[in-house]
Amino acid sequence: MFYLVMQILVFLVVAVSVGCVLGWMLRAVLKPAASASPRAATADQLSRARETAKIARSELAAKAEMLTKISGELAERNSEIKILQRALQEDDTAASTVPKEQVSVEDVLESAGLPTSHKRGVAQRDNLSKIRGIGPVTEKLLNELGYSTFEQVANWTEEDIDRIAEQKSSLRAKIEREEWPKWARKRYKDTNRRELR
Repeated sequence: MFYLVMQILVFLVVAVSVGCVLGWMLRAVLKPAASASPRAATADQLSRARETAKIARSELAAKAEMLTKISGELAERNSEIKILQRALQEDDTAASTVPKEQVSVEDVLESAGLPTSHKRGVAQRDNLSKIRGIGPVTEKLLNELGYSTFEQVANWTEEDIDRIAEQKSSLRAKIEREEWPKWARKRYKDTNRRELR
C-alpha cells in the first residue's frame, strides 16, 4: 500500500511540474497577443470617438448656419422697425402741424395717392390677419397703405402689389406664394355670404 501511495504522489508531482511548465510557455506565447488586444480596443474607441466628433461638428455647423440666418433676419426686422418708427415720427410731426378740424382721413389718403374707402365703395374694415400669411404687422402696413377689407385685397392689380412691394420688398414673393387675393375672396365669401363680383 505504501508503494501505491508513493506512486500516486510521484505522478502528482510530475503532473504539477508539467502543468507549470506548460502554463509558463502558454503565458509567454499569449502575452503579446493579449497586450495587442487593449491597443486594438483603444484604436476602435479612438475611431468611434472621431466619428462622433465629426457628427457633432457637422451638427454644430448646421446650428451655427441656422443662427447666422436667424440673426440676419433679426437685423432685417430691426431695420424695418426703425424705418417704420421714423415714418411714424414723421407722420406725428406732420399731423401736429396741421389743424385737425380741417383734414379728413379721405383727404389725407387722396393726397398720398392711396385708395380711400369711398373710392372703392368700402363701408367697413375687415380683419386682414385672417388671410393666410398676414400677421398683425403686415396688416398694419396694408391698412396704412389703404387696404383694409377683403374686397380690396381680392381685387388687387399688379400695380397695387408693386406699391406694396415698394414698402417691403419681401412681400411680393409672400403675396404670390400665399395667394392672398384668393384667400381674401374666400374670407369675403365667408363674411358676406356671397361671392365677389
